[in-house]
Amino acid sequence: TRTETQLLVCRASFERAYIQWQYCQAFNFGPGETSLGSISQEINTYPASVADIKRFIAASDTSFQNFRRDTRGFPALDYLLYHPVGNAAACADTLNQPLHKGYTRAILHHLQRLVKKNATD
Repeated sequence: TRTETQLLVCRASFERAYIQWQYCQAFNFGPGETSLGSISQEINTYPASVADIKRFIAASDTSFQNFRRDTRGFPALDYLLYHPVGNAAACADTLNQPLHKGYTRAILHHLQRLVKKNATD
């Protein structure tokens, strides 16, 4: 179970990572290409599609083997970590729901795999 305090720590980490990503964004070519598009598209397609994120959560679909890049990456995490806006307690409660927790973790693992793969290529 995640607490509101843990959520705030997670948000701070998210913000630092998102800021660091901005420095990498300029190198969106070459080895950064994946079978579903560039690493930039996978990590930072904006805006997030809230309706599709909700649909994937409800279906427990964390495969990410589609072109719905607006349902994963930093913008999707932004939605998951900050909704409802201004209410960290309610957000923490939502993130504790198994399907939301699973989807959030899947996004984080997806991002880690992308970054590690491209760092070693």
